Amino acid sequence: MSPTLWIKKHGQELWVLLALMLGVVALFGFGHSRYGLFDVDEAIFTRASIEMIETGTWSMPSYNGEPRYHKPPLIYWMQAAAMEVLGEQSLLAARLPSTVFSIATILLLVWGVFKITGKIRQALWSGSILASSLGFLVIGRAATADAVLLFFVTATTLATIRLLYGKPWPWGKLCVGVLAALGFLAKGPIAWLVPGLIGFFVIFGRADTRKNWKKVWHRADPTELLLVVIACLTPWIVWLVSQRGWGFFYEFIVVHNLQRFGGGLSNTQSDSPFYYLVVMVVGMFPLIFMLPAVVMWLRKDWRKRLASQKAGDALPVLGLIGALGVIVFFSFSATKLAHYIVPAYMGFALAFGAYLERFPRMKLPTWPRIPMVLWGLLMAGVVGGLGWTLVQLQEMRPRGWVGYMLTWMNVSWPPEDSLLREVLMQPVEVPWMGFILTGVLMGVAAVMIGHALGVARGWRPWLMSGLCVWLLALIMVVQSVVPTVWAYTQAPLATLASRMVGAPEGMPIIHLGLHKPSVLYLSGKPFLKLERALQVPAAIPEGRRALVLTESADVPALKQEFLVRSGTVTPQICTGGYCLVLVDRVKE
Repeated sequence: MSPTLWIKKHGQELWVLLALMLGVVALFGFGHSRYGLFDVDEAIFTRASIEMIETGTWSMPSYNGEPRYHKPPLIYWMQAAAMEVLGEQSLLAARLPSTVFSIATILLLVWGVFKITGKIRQALWSGSILASSLGFLVIGRAATADAVLLFFVTATTLATIRLLYGKPWPWGKLCVGVLAALGFLAKGPIAWLVPGLIGFFVIFGRADTRKNWKKVWHRADPTELLLVVIACLTPWIVWLVSQRGWGFFYEFIVVHNLQRFGGGLSNTQSDSPFYYLVVMVVGMFPLIFMLPAVVMWLRKDWRKRLASQKAGDALPVLGLIGALGVIVFFSFSATKLAHYIVPAYMGFALAFGAYLERFPRMKLPTWPRIPMVLWGLLMAGVVGGLGWTLVQLQEMRPRGWVGYMLTWMNVSWPPEDSLLREVLMQPVEVPWMGFILTGVLMGVAAVMIGHALGVARGWRPWLMSGLCVWLLALIMVVQSVVPTVWAYTQAPLATLASRMVGAPEGMPIIHLGLHKPSVLYLSGKPFLKLERALQVPAAIPEGRRALVLTESADVPALKQEFLVRSGTVTPQICTGGYCLVLVDRVKE
């Protein structure tokens, strides 16, 4: 078929693709100046990239003057390159790699599914599902490595599927190996989890390969792939060792991979093995509720699909294997963070897109649709009411239904926790109408999508309209909800950081009991981190002054410590539960 005839035949789908990409660009590309960087991850990644530029140690960055071995350097290279063009303090520069690679991931997914299946509608469904996921939105607008990781996981996964199915691919192993190496440079060996699971199930799980598994093994020989990966990484490894030594490999591999998984770190968000089920229900709402129906659809013929010579038949099974494998793997991890399961979003998009392509013959049962709508209405109510609640909590005696709810739940106000009290009672201008509109859009989207998935005819307009409304709700989250959260949690620290900028060169800066990289990013002042007030006097030379950043509740203990040591503590500014104090240690 000529390109002209193909375009005429698929004109409607091409308009849908154009609308999808316009929505994705609006969702990920705009509004970065409405709020600053969030602690901890965004600020620490960005500051490390700045120090990479300042020190010229491009093999691996530093943070606060110390080597930062938490992640490989690809994201820092990208951020540093953007900063060289847009400036070190540019928020767009810090988030540009995530923005670009998120948009690229959607395009790659649509193109890859179409090339594998030949079905443009299935490709568009998969792209739309991923683009409308709240969890994907979070990483796509954050100055972290996760969006870059997901791009290379998606690319490596699609290339692996192409390598294992269809006609022989002469350059396939080289392509997969190079992509796997880039995935490692993005965030480490986690980039290999989904492609590895898929390769394992294809080689050892296909019914027709038990006798000729060597032939299938040869198509994606892990030994040859590993050699390609090593060859690609060797120049960087030599460069790294020459500049930093071998410390990276112990801290990154042992501490931040093996110990993080087996022993756990202090920053874990949950100890529950069911934590990631909650993350998926929120992060991939609303279409995650299709999962039970998709599993029931595939469970009868999954072996037949894997054994098929057509990659398109196996694609939904492979996507589901990758997604569930990621969730199960990290559910056993001692350290659990929400962004760990980012690759699962891509796998679910592959499976759900195939389900929707067959949807006229696969009407979703009522039992998953009811929880979907109810959960959507609950989320809508929480978000819609949050804005007015924040407005009322700024008062000593909240009025209206907020005051009634506090009384009914027997919650005293203001709260006893000083940090919580000072944060929530800040005079922040809350766009409460924006919160209400966001909640309304969420509720309408949940109802429309729930209805669309339960009818056999005329479902496509309802589902596409519901997803469009959901995208509008996500845009409102970006434009109204996120800036408000930043104003409450990060704006006070930005104010204190601006005061630090004028500190004399060489004056000691101490962060007491805090880990707030955004202050270092905004002020550019290296700091000494201490945990207890009694450590502060010993850290300041006699007759010298220092600036101490701490919670306002810790200022009395600091004053008492210096009263004993014949010193003075003078608060310079306190806001949002934090204080910047000037400490003067006199000579004894």
